[in-house]
Amino acid sequence: MKSKFYQTFALTLVLVLASQFSFSQSCQASFTFNYGANGLVTFSSTSILTNTATTVYYWTWGNGAPTFTGTGNAGKFPSYTYTANGTYTVNLFILSSAPTCSSGATAVITITNVNANPCNLNANFNFTQSVSGQVQFNNTSSGTLAATTYTWNFGDNSTSNLMSPAHTYSANGIYTATLYASNNATPACTSSIQIPVNVNTYCNLIASFTKTNSANGLVNFQSTSTGTLNGYVYFWTFGDGAQASSGTNPVTSHVYANGNYTATLMVMNSSVTPSCIDTAFQAVSVNNNTCGLANPTIISSPNNGVLNFSAAGQGITANTSYTWNFGNGFGSFLAAPSATYPSAGVYGVNLILSNGPLCTVTKFQTFSVTGIPCVANANFTVVPTGTNQVWTAIPSFPWNVSNAQWSWGDGSNTYSLYASHQYSASGMYPICLTVTANCGATASACASYSIYRGAGFVYINVSPPAIKYNQIVSGIFNLESAFLQVYPQPNAGAFELVYAQGYAESAKVNVYALNGACIKSVDWPNTHLPLQLKWTDLNAGLYLLKISSPEGQIQKKLIIEK
Repeated sequence: MKSKFYQTFALTLVLVLASQFSFSQSCQASFTFNYGANGLVTFSSTSILTNTATTVYYWTWGNGAPTFTGTGNAGKFPSYTYTANGTYTVNLFILSSAPTCSSGATAVITITNVNANPCNLNANFNFTQSVSGQVQFNNTSSGTLAATTYTWNFGDNSTSNLMSPAHTYSANGIYTATLYASNNATPACTSSIQIPVNVNTYCNLIASFTKTNSANGLVNFQSTSTGTLNGYVYFWTFGDGAQASSGTNPVTSHVYANGNYTATLMVMNSSVTPSCIDTAFQAVSVNNNTCGLANPTIISSPNNGVLNFSAAGQGITANTSYTWNFGNGFGSFLAAPSATYPSAGVYGVNLILSNGPLCTVTKFQTFSVTGIPCVANANFTVVPTGTNQVWTAIPSFPWNVSNAQWSWGDGSNTYSLYASHQYSASGMYPICLTVTANCGATASACASYSIYRGAGFVYINVSPPAIKYNQIVSGIFNLESAFLQVYPQPNAGAFELVYAQGYAESAKVNVYALNGACIKSVDWPNTHLPLQLKWTDLNAGLYLLKISSPEGQIQKKLIIEK
């Protein structure tokens, strides 16, 4: 049994045929058309009608596609896209009512602008890393066909023709991976893309260092570790009870009292998988320190969050200068200062005693603060540095933190407070820090930062905030900290001075020879920006840098090697 539609269609077809002979018609079908791009044709009915609102339009496209049916304006202006070049007979049949009327029209169209193989291919991929250099490449290309072929170049002279291959790199490094895709059509349809792959999952780290004895107990240390990457952290302990030195600079120095010690270097990067850690040891013997300062002891009397400090030891005189770091973000230059702590917990207190530029001794002791609440502070800031694509994350109060976790907003986490992180691209990232204080309290804080400045990888290094010296006296504070860095060290006379946070708005930099003569002097107009210096006329040797401002002075060593 035929459907109602076909019965109606047969009836109307009879009416159309009849209309070609003797029936009087109140309508006459006709249409026009216009060619568009890539096989598109737009049609417009120009039929003569008595009642346009109820007229039904039947369009056939001449290529076997289903009939298009529409009533009123919905059927009056159709469009159709042909997928192959050729000649087609298009038919329009109209059926109207009140009064009943039917008519048909035919036109022949020729399509010549269809691209049988449109090239909308776009090569693309992403990747995920696992341990020991293993990288899984995920093909995300669009516009592909069943016959599309792929060629991979992994940037280490290795290739593959798989759609989504896995590859193992033999060493850490940055490789440029390239994907070539071809649809193997006529005309040729190809596309390619290059993406850098930073492989840092090999832990082939070997820690080592050299030491050089200088005058008055000064020993200079230089890491010679192999297998290191950008952002590795160097932890130096000197074996004499002094506070450890840490940071991303592989160079440090320390003044010893006469005696025998064991210096230790631990190199670590907790932002890779697995974590890379290695340790090296060396014996240090000092017998040329004649300044007389030795064996200091820090004395403290606690009182509900306030500690009163003093020092005792050999060689302390009325002219001895004091540099205190209370382990709570503050310091002092007084001989017997007081420090107020905002939270209970254990704090490390560092004292540097000095009887002159090359006569110093350092003491580090821990103290337990009680009688006040235990508070954890997870607040932090993220700021750009003077180096393009390198940023610094600064915790607000890191001094009583025992455990920490950074969530970097790109799906990765780091489970230590002082760490480094690499972003594959600039962007807005929600960064979170969760901390546990050594007295037991916990806290979390999150903020969104726009990490930008340059294409490619962006690095964040976590640094402690600068010490605030709330009791200022004239004199030198000989603080060997990461807040002021001489980079590189040693150097051939070309180097820069960098503050992790601005120490003062402006300062003056003087260079002294070991005999005390000032041989260089320059202004540092804005200490929030790096100061680049080029003093290549300096002879090889050890010099003293003094950075002076209304807040006081900082002394750093300058090592020239040629």
